[in-house]
Amino acid sequence: MIWKKTTQVLIFKIRKGENEMRYWTDGAATMRKDTNGNYVREAGGWSFCYESENGKLKGYYGGLPQTTNNEMELTAIYHALDAAATIPDFDIRIISDSAYCINIFTSWAKNWEKNGWTRGKKHEPIENLSIIQKIWTLMGKLEEEGRTLSFEKVKGHSGVKENEIVDKYAVIGKREAAEKVSRIFKEFEEA
Repeated sequence: MIWKKTTQVLIFKIRKGENEMRYWTDGAATMRKDTNGNYVREAGGWSFCYESENGKLKGYYGGLPQTTNNEMELTAIYHALDAAATIPDFDIRIISDSAYCINIFTSWAKNWEKNGWTRGKKHEPIENLSIIQKIWTLMGKLEEEGRTLSFEKVKGHSGVKENEIVDKYAVIGKREAAEKVSRIFKEFEEA
């Protein structure tokens, strides 16, 4: 994904005396049981946003017709970091309501990598490994540039404005992916 460099965002953040870009992320997906009681993947959506130069929340959302909630949470983080990579000289904070995602990148991934990208002593496979490795690689590149990456957990559906907005657009992405039965990617802005 290619993102536009946003000089106005840099000017806005410098004016505010901040050296950190904050990105709120969320994912949503639906699964159902088939007649045999097996879970079947259905559509899912992801979203991220950040505060733009005019003080509005600007972001992107998308979706897939068959996915899981965790894959969409991770996809939101990937796209947020990919966008952040185009804005140099700023540290990055990812804010998510997914303890799973926060734990991956603050606790588990380093050991998984050392363990040949497997879990535990039994070397069990890792779900969503492809997107996790893409994020891990991107994080490494950003850290090589001298950028500080941090993750913050927020409680979902607790009235945090930015989290509620990315949740809303993740659900919209899920609905649109289900209706179109294809991958979607769109931009949004909220006051």
